Amino acid sequence: MGNRSKRNNRIRAKLKKIYDGRIADSRKELEDLKDKHKGEKVYGEATWSGVNQMIKHFRPLTKDDVFLDIGSGRGKMVLHMAVQTPVKKCIGVELVKSRYDDAIKLKEEIGDIPGKEVIFINEDIFKTDAIQQATIIYANVIMWDESLVQKILENMSEGSSIY
Repeated sequence: MGNRSKRNNRIRAKLKKIYDGRIADSRKELEDLKDKHKGEKVYGEATWSGVNQMIKHFRPLTKDDVFLDIGSGRGKMVLHMAVQTPVKKCIGVELVKSRYDDAIKLKEEIGDIPGKEVIFINEDIFKTDAIQQATIIYANVIMWDESLVQKILENMSEGSSIY
């Protein structure tokens, strides 16, 4: 088996580990989020094939890119990007503590991803500098207030892309 084949098998094994199992939010998690942001929020997890399809729509990714997932949930997309793309740094920002905790656990299960920095933050995105660091931003904004989306756009660094 060649080096490329071994590398592909390692990547596939890490991705399988990322997507094994789904966890539903508890009623408490939903209430905590509702209390923090005065409105009902929706949570959904990306699938392996869904993230692969999404990656195809990004501009070409390089080792100089920093990927940011706003509302990163349990970290699957962030870890997927770290494992399968050339980006140097992947950041996930999540408000719900239990989801953030799950992302940290999953990161530990996946283990080291050589040459990649993977960071999860349990905080309001606007209390971090993650938007300014990012060159590629993913946010599922379909249920967000327009003012939040506008604030993200205003804080993005020049040349960054949002999906």
